[in-house]
Amino acid sequence: METIQEIIDMIKELSGRDILFLSFYCGFILILSIHRSDEKASVDEEEKAYGILQLNRDTITEVPMLLQDGSANASAQMQLCTAHWYGKDKAASCGNTVETVSKMLGGLPIDGYYALKMDAMPLLNHEVGGVTVTLEDDMTKLDPAMKKGATLTLTDRQAELLMQSRYAMDDDRNTQRMRRQQIFLNAFMKKIKKQNAGDVNATVKLYDRLRPYATTDIKMNDLTALLKDMQGYTDKGCLLYTSPSPRDA
Repeated sequence: METIQEIIDMIKELSGRDILFLSFYCGFILILSIHRSDEKASVDEEEKAYGILQLNRDTITEVPMLLQDGSANASAQMQLCTAHWYGKDKAASCGNTVETVSKMLGGLPIDGYYALKMDAMPLLNHEVGGVTVTLEDDMTKLDPAMKKGATLTLTDRQAELLMQSRYAMDDDRNTQRMRRQQIFLNAFMKKIKKQNAGDVNATVKLYDRLRPYATTDIKMNDLTALLKDMQGYTDKGCLLYTSPSPRDA
């Protein structure tokens, strides 16, 4: 079990640097927040990197309890995912989540958020031509082809099962689902990076197709510039912050 200070140290180790994506599953959405460090902090051009830090949605932290007018009349120690319950609309809920995560991580500045409904996972997989993964869990209860150890280019339905499924699994801990999400996210990031290198409009097309499923404060031009920067960066992969929930303990 990592302490908050240990996870802050992980951030410094993972992304000394440049671009850090913070992701976690929040019931029906996947939150992706972006932290970009000061360019002056980079050691040199060759060491620029990006990575993903997954946060356990069940982590207990201080969550602002927003009123309908957007003000916070109180806060309480609750699961991280509950931050998204508060707010008069989707944008306010995301803003509350960003504030909660930033505070939990020692005041880490977060430059933007992209919240995507889990309903979009089949489309996300489809738009990159299918993500190829090697399964670490037996998922044959859900799909006979999803055997432990099998390497599959996921169908859109299989991508959804991989990202969302928990209670139909032999190991139904959230931390184990996080591991499956990590496998998908690592493979997806490599695929989108390659796709973006071959087609400068790939990001624009994906952004537009995901609009009905997304809530974000990141402008299209900023996202395109971000992915362009990533072309020459080192992929540091995923780290998991797996502070256990009561179910995982």
